[in-house]
Amino acid sequence: MVRTLWHCRNPGAVGRETALPSGTMQLLINVDGGPLHHFSSADSTERSCHTSVVVQGMHAHPYGLDRADQRSLVGVVFEPGAARVVLGVAMDAVAEDNVGLDVLLGGGSSERLLDLVRTQQGARMQLARVEDYLVQRVRDHGRAVDPTVTEALRRMQAGTTEVSALADGLGLAARRLRRRFLAEVGLPPKAMARVVRFQRAVEALRGGQALTSVAQSCGYFDQAHLGHEFCALSGVSPGQYRRRMPPHRNHLA
Repeated sequence: MVRTLWHCRNPGAVGRETALPSGTMQLLINVDGGPLHHFSSADSTERSCHTSVVVQGMHAHPYGLDRADQRSLVGVVFEPGAARVVLGVAMDAVAEDNVGLDVLLGGGSSERLLDLVRTQQGARMQLARVEDYLVQRVRDHGRAVDPTVTEALRRMQAGTTEVSALADGLGLAARRLRRRFLAEVGLPPKAMARVVRFQRAVEALRGGQALTSVAQSCGYFDQAHLGHEFCALSGVSPGQYRRRMPPHRNHLA
């Protein structure tokens, strides 16, 4: 259910960066206890302020992050469709947004989780406490991932991007598949398939493939279609992304 547990300490971080749609959700904890922030789009000047623990919902568009928040962070990257098992709320509640944990789970939720983390010495112990918290949440809810949504995501990763074909292959009406995706993933199937294809293109670009090859192998009609879609989801062209080649694939400074 969890793809990655991570720790970031960057005391001198300043400015802002653009977060690209990753196809995953995250739980972020500002270990210093300060608020976390985000900008609704890559070029927005309006900064939203949250508590020290935030759920980054599933995004289908780029948005902005305040790099000053990265001075001491602990994070959890959930596998697609798994965050609901831990949090116990429908994922469309956080779609295209970053939401404070108190908003989702009630007042005091952020402070309780923060206390578990910041009382520990060192990243290893802090991550261990977060893992304990996640395990207890799963036990409390007794939920499991939706196997149909999991299979739909697997087929998307394998290249099936047409929603009607996906629904037919799973024996579901397209509207029913959409409802299940919104609850379990946070995005409708069409938007999620678009993000999955975009992430394949990012991987291919980072691997050095020619743009024509990227377009063909990732399911775009042609290079122009790749360029249009890539710019819509990242704010830059495929060539610009390759020239900048950020160390973290989904963060553009």
